Amino acid sequence: DINERFKLGENPKLWWRVHTYRVMAGMGIEIRGPDPRFAQKVAEFTIENIDKINSELKITTDDPMVKILDPATYGVRQSRGTLRKMIVAGMFSFLAFTLCLFFLDYFKKMKIS
Repeated sequence: DINERFKLGENPKLWWRVHTYRVMAGMGIEIRGPDPRFAQKVAEFTIENIDKINSELKITTDDPMVKILDPATYGVRQSRGTLRKMIVAGMFSFLAFTLCLFFLDYFKKMKIS
């Protein structure tokens, strides 16, 4: 429904992920995407869609099934973990370079013997 509503097939730059988790006496929904404004729209639509699914499948007689305690707000940009990625890349490069030097030295000594 989200893909149809926002016509995501036409725009590959827009993507989304929906994460749900339990909270005390309810369910939390977290939407991740590239654009905070887009994530807010997807969150609002997701809540509307849960009520639509309930009315179609008759999961519960409560109407509305979902009560919004905290409305969707303008999203917050997630950190990309640049420092952590740089450290991992440096460690990997050091390991690869060390292994190359080890095997070069090992093969040289094999030739000499």
